[in-house]
Amino acid sequence: MEPLDSTRKCALLEIMLESRMGDLREESLLRQGKGLFHATSMGHEAVAAVALHLEDDEYTFPCYRDRAFVMARGLTTRDMALSFLAKRSSWSGGRQMHNHFSSRRHNIWSMPSPVAANLLPACGVAWGIKMDDGPGVVVAATGDGSTRQGEFFEALCFAKEMHLPVLFVVEDNGYAISTSTRGTTPLDLDVLDDAGWVRVNGRVVEEVHTASGALIDRIRDRGGPACLWIEVDRMSPHSSASGHQRKDLSNEVLARINDQDPVQLFKTAVVRDGVMDADELCALESNVETRVRRAYEQAETEEEPRPEELETHLFGPIRVPDDIVLGPGRHCMADALGKVFREALNSDSRTVFFGEDIEDPLGGIFALTKGLSTEFSDRVINSPLAEATILGVACGLACYGKRPVFEMQFVDFIHAGWNQLVTNLATLRWRSFGEWNCPAVIYAHYGAIGGGAIWHSQANEALFSHVPGLSVVVPSTPEDAAGLMWTAMHGEDPVMFMIPKKLLRIEVETHESTLAIPLGEARVCHEGAEITLVTWGNMMERAYEALDQIKGEVSIELIDLRTVMPWDKVTVERSVRKTGRLVVVQEDTENCSVGQMIIAHVMSSPKLWKRMVSPPQLVSTSNVYIGFSPVCEDAALPGAQEILDAIDTSIAESAAVVRASAKGAPALETRTSSVAETTERRLSPALKRHSIQVPHMGEGFYSAKIVSILKEEGQTVQQDDPLCEMETDKAIFAVESPVDGVLREWKTSVDDSVSLGQEIAVIDIEADKSVVAGPKPSPAAVPHRRAPVSPFVQSGAKSPPPALTESITSRSKGVLPATISMSAKWEAVRKAREFVKSTRYEGSPTPSAMVAWCIVRALEKHSNFRCLILDDDTTVEQKDFDLGLAVAWDDDQLSTAVVQQANRLNWFDFLFAYENGVKGARDGRVMSKANAPFILTSMGPYGVRTATPIVVPPAMATLFIGTKYYEVVGSENGLNVQEVVTLTLTFDHRFVNGAGAAAFLREIQNRLETFTLPE
Repeated sequence: MEPLDSTRKCALLEIMLESRMGDLREESLLRQGKGLFHATSMGHEAVAAVALHLEDDEYTFPCYRDRAFVMARGLTTRDMALSFLAKRSSWSGGRQMHNHFSSRRHNIWSMPSPVAANLLPACGVAWGIKMDDGPGVVVAATGDGSTRQGEFFEALCFAKEMHLPVLFVVEDNGYAISTSTRGTTPLDLDVLDDAGWVRVNGRVVEEVHTASGALIDRIRDRGGPACLWIEVDRMSPHSSASGHQRKDLSNEVLARINDQDPVQLFKTAVVRDGVMDADELCALESNVETRVRRAYEQAETEEEPRPEELETHLFGPIRVPDDIVLGPGRHCMADALGKVFREALNSDSRTVFFGEDIEDPLGGIFALTKGLSTEFSDRVINSPLAEATILGVACGLACYGKRPVFEMQFVDFIHAGWNQLVTNLATLRWRSFGEWNCPAVIYAHYGAIGGGAIWHSQANEALFSHVPGLSVVVPSTPEDAAGLMWTAMHGEDPVMFMIPKKLLRIEVETHESTLAIPLGEARVCHEGAEITLVTWGNMMERAYEALDQIKGEVSIELIDLRTVMPWDKVTVERSVRKTGRLVVVQEDTENCSVGQMIIAHVMSSPKLWKRMVSPPQLVSTSNVYIGFSPVCEDAALPGAQEILDAIDTSIAESAAVVRASAKGAPALETRTSSVAETTERRLSPALKRHSIQVPHMGEGFYSAKIVSILKEEGQTVQQDDPLCEMETDKAIFAVESPVDGVLREWKTSVDDSVSLGQEIAVIDIEADKSVVAGPKPSPAAVPHRRAPVSPFVQSGAKSPPPALTESITSRSKGVLPATISMSAKWEAVRKAREFVKSTRYEGSPTPSAMVAWCIVRALEKHSNFRCLILDDDTTVEQKDFDLGLAVAWDDDQLSTAVVQQANRLNWFDFLFAYENGVKGARDGRVMSKANAPFILTSMGPYGVRTATPIVVPPAMATLFIGTKYYEVVGSENGLNVQEVVTLTLTFDHRFVNGAGAAAFLREIQNRLETFTLPE
């Protein structure tokens, strides 16, 4: 530590005088209307003594009252004057308040307004120094009020954990604006260990110099972080906006403060010690005052900020590396990113990874860094469970010159570090007028996947897109993830890289090498001429599902935005000019969203407005959070059906084409849990065979490998018994039996790869056991594939369940059956069938399907027959109801397929559901566990004209359709022969009377006799 000799005392006194006179000059100019704002540094001048111990290239993170300190580091009164007057040539270009000091040349980091926000970036710089094993000390200062900030404690903890060369300085003037901090600081409350802090009287320059010098020497000797608590006085109000000091303090306190003025005390000491005499001191003061006045006068003539430069330095020059980042082959996004990460670590020693659990053996919660910490142990490092630390340290490391690539486990948790993201990372280049930059990549997993609930399932890209200076990337393919990540890692600005969990492990075959991809460049995935469909991330999969349903009947131009900030306006505009229609699909919530931004841009352009032929449509998640239950999740998220509806609306004159495009394609499952579904879960009968499927394995994992079989075929198992063990990239876990029974069959073997929802075993349930089926998986509980899900109950069975007749008999015991019959003319149905057979009419509906359609329409008008009979013999009406289809098997067994929510299906969707339901039942894929309120049965192929069906709860009724026959009827014109069928309805007379049943049957009769093919 260099002593504070006469030369250094004179230099320090001159700095303190110039700082004080600059403060006074700014207060005077403010009263003259020549300034906007002033916050004093008077009373804190002795802190400048700390700077005397630092080398020129060492870093400082000052407090906003550190005017004298930064002047000791090299800033001048001219610099202060330009900043006070907000001139273009100031260190912030007029963008920051005057006392938010900054100088890249002097390594004075740009000071933000939020207190204590500078401490974690200071730790980042100190960590970079330690990584390079170089000399250097970082000084980070803050006020006593900010010691109650969480980031203050995070910075202390991280610095001590990593043994960083940083000196924390707290300048304690006793006030946080107008509130006294006495008795409320962490030291006063014994939250901090007093022994770890050196307290010093900041009114006496020599004490500050001695104490800080000793601590800095200890840090240089690899002693780790040190903490200095300097007691000072604030000699003016908090700021020019805070009123007068005399309003806050008593005369006695003001007198004491004036008596302890560090400038006056140091002047007295200098004269007393003979460093200079009174005349020399007077001359020095006169010269400093003249110099300060002249600096401010000259600064007043400097150029004001230029309005046209307002957006300059939001981003630096964009560089896209000319590199191949991924070769041809079969890749998933997780593998592609892992390869990019490894190559970055190999090729650039500045690359550093930091995040929760990213070291081996876990390699990150989604295993993206698996294996990397073993190979690069000094640059792939676990972080504490502290998001602000992750983001703040990233900023500091980037400023120091490293290339941080830091992981946030889930984007939902970033709010704990939000201050660092929006205060420092995103603003640093702009607020320092391009002097500082922050090339940090923050990647986080986003989006719903099933069971994630509120804090593991949100999208939130709009939050980040709202922040100027931050790029937001959302890829949807392995190639895009690799190409965009490589570009982000070689840029000069912060990037928020959002990884879609749902798409993370979907493998895609790539036939060409992938180059680095520019940010802000969309990809046209599918050329089209009628509608522009824009989306990104997880919603790309839903968009493809919708395109599969449309089957080219409407010409869709599908655009994957890939980067939502900056976004590719040129590509979207070009497409909209061509199509005149726009549909935007997003997983994020609607309010203040990216989709709204895109639509607003398009609609605010007069040229595009003139080309629009229909209003743009936004398909979005509801303005709610994603819940834990798959039902809640699926109800919130947009699906392919919503996209089809938006397309239908956008191209209203072609609505019939959109609806007809689903001919022969599966209807989409509805996204709400109907009363029928809820009741079905309560009423599921005792099953005789249970399918064991691959369970949910954790977010982002769709496949696993069977590593052991724990139960043999034929062996008795009990509920909770382990059946087999499976291994994902993340863990090994056992699949347990949910029922008691006998293991009938394994459908997989050791070393087989299996996927989520795949059937792996079948258990026969003991006949004397009653098993209640649990809720069926929601579509949101499994990854959506491009092939939609068929809307009826499927079990994967190969053969009929045993003892079915016993189950039916048992369930029918409480029924009070009643039966009525009537005939219906068949001519209309016959003509429709002949028309179908003679044309290429899509779907080729059978007569039985036409009958089923008529029944659904009749059920809509007769609510009694839409009721399910519950176990306690009460009924519940179904607003959206299922239709049961009884199907006979060759070995005298019956099965019932269920067309779910039949009333909500259009004609072509209904045909598909009906035909596939019947086929599925005959193939053994559908078991008799129907919970439809109404069952349709027929023995027409066997020549049976009439029969009396039975009713099996929970169904209210069963309708038998006989084979067609001819009957002779009389009329005024004589005898006529007509083709008819017999309709026989059996219903539960406890709940429906004969008149109501007759009216219902008459409705079916009328619809059959007047049947025409729907449009």
